[in-house]
Amino acid sequence: AWGERARNAAVLFFRALGRMAFPARLSADESAWSIPLVRPHDPLGWVCPVLLAALVILAISRLSSRRPAALGFLWLCLASLPTSNLPFPTGTIFAERLAYLPSAGFCLIAASWICGATRSGSGAELSLRRRVLLAGVALTFSARTVIRNPVWDSDEALFSNLVRVSPGSAKAHYDFAYMNAEKGDQRTALRHYTRATEIY
Repeated sequence: AWGERARNAAVLFFRALGRMAFPARLSADESAWSIPLVRPHDPLGWVCPVLLAALVILAISRLSSRRPAALGFLWLCLASLPTSNLPFPTGTIFAERLAYLPSAGFCLIAASWICGATRSGSGAELSLRRRVLLAGVALTFSARTVIRNPVWDSDEALFSNLVRVSPGSAKAHYDFAYMNAEKGDQRTALRHYTRATEIY
């Protein structure tokens, strides 16, 4: 139902925001019961929608003052909307690949916080401390990207990683089983098809 989707979409929005800020654990797909649904009696199901609505209103109110963080947050929200399951249900609940476009808004927010407010046209440079912080953040996230990219090299790399990082996902086990069936490894395929069915 739409209300349930809305509650869960708000919770997952903040979950995605957390993954953007701290991308230690990434997964190509966490759908199919890997993430438990937020039920009506769960406090998060009410706190997250209210907090999200308040932040959207705050960002809109600060948009006229040309605040980069406000623009970044609104971009993050709008870019997340098509895959949020809010306007309509999609086949994917949560996945790092859904955050590519929204992460541009996150980068704008992070840059504005790290760089701070500079006077337009003044030619003011960042302080050494801010430059070191900006370089450190850029290098850390770049290193995480380089480490993560090989997962996307092939079906085998992707689906093997998916089963490892999202063992509670029926979709992960199904994809891994399908890949093994294609390779002719029927025993492994059957084991993971069975596991996918059990989760489902």
